Amino acid sequence: MRRHLPLLLVSLLALARPGAAQDLIVHEWLIRGPIPADTGRTGVLTDYLSGEATILPDVEDTVAAGGFVRWTADSLGGLNLNDVFATAADWNVAYAHTYVYAPKERTVLLVMDSDDDLVALVNGQRVWANVVARGLGSGRSASCCGSWSGTVRAPMSG
Repeated sequence: MRRHLPLLLVSLLALARPGAAQDLIVHEWLIRGPIPADTGRTGVLTDYLSGEATILPDVEDTVAAGGFVRWTADSLGGLNLNDVFATAADWNVAYAHTYVYAPKERTVLLVMDSDDDLVALVNGQRVWANVVARGLGSGRSASCCGSWSGTVRAPMSG
């Protein structure tokens, strides 16, 4: 049975001041994939870009023998990778990268959902790893510094 690349939803809930929350739904992404992946937990946690923690891509930057393309999520922040890639096969990984600016350090709630395994990095630090196939999550806190922050997510279809 063929499994497709997952649908992704992302939003950041940044606390601007105590008692007030600001929702940010990320709409603009740089996407790289599909990349053939290993199976199981090792496959989910493998760095397929040979430097995923430090990469700061731009449109058409070539990494892992392919380029990043710009893609816009739907109004709710959903990103259906089957729409991005014409071909999808079992055991593939895709990277979705975006930039978020925080003028000063703050704790934010990073909310992501996927119908497959999912890994998230913020400023090179792994803040989320969901290795349960077809799993969903409720969010994790992460610290954003007083600068631009990069987020790379690697959903895996298997």
